[in-house]
Amino acid sequence: VISILTILSFLAAPVFGLWLANSIAIVYFGHSGTKKEETIWTGFVILLFSSTVLLMVFFTFSEAISSLLFQTVHYSDLIKVVGLSTIFNGIINQPFVFRLQFEERSKLYVIITSLCTLTTLVLTILFVVVWENGVWGFMRATLRGSVVTFLCHFSAVVKWTRFYKDRWVATGL
Repeated sequence: VISILTILSFLAAPVFGLWLANSIAIVYFGHSGTKKEETIWTGFVILLFSSTVLLMVFFTFSEAISSLLFQTVHYSDLIKVVGLSTIFNGIINQPFVFRLQFEERSKLYVIITSLCTLTTLVLTILFVVVWENGVWGFMRATLRGSVVTFLCHFSAVVKWTRFYKDRWVATGL
């Protein structure tokens, strides 16, 4: 069940992430100064909209998706959790991770990534092993870890990236 849910997230992330990774890099390095910040924030705003669509699809069709993948609606609530996890760690997190990478803040990137991975691991051990929550525990830990990861990257980048959005940048993405 966990493997199938992971594959669902793996397939949904690039589709609802609108394959912006390459576009963000091209636009980002094609500009200087505030245009770089505009690229990050404009990408984030666009990804917020696509994430809303993902949520609508996963929440509206969770029973159908569960039936398709597992031949039962029993896992429909897990489909919703996967959707949320995918949004936080696979979609809206992208521009902030890119900002750290593009500005060569490798030490900060490694620290955040390591701490968030450790946090998710500890949560998974607690939910699955200690509290014996099985698949639900794994997915709850993954969701919480995804939110923590997003918040860490967001808070690290927002300190030195002013908010700008530009419709002209959006057309380049």
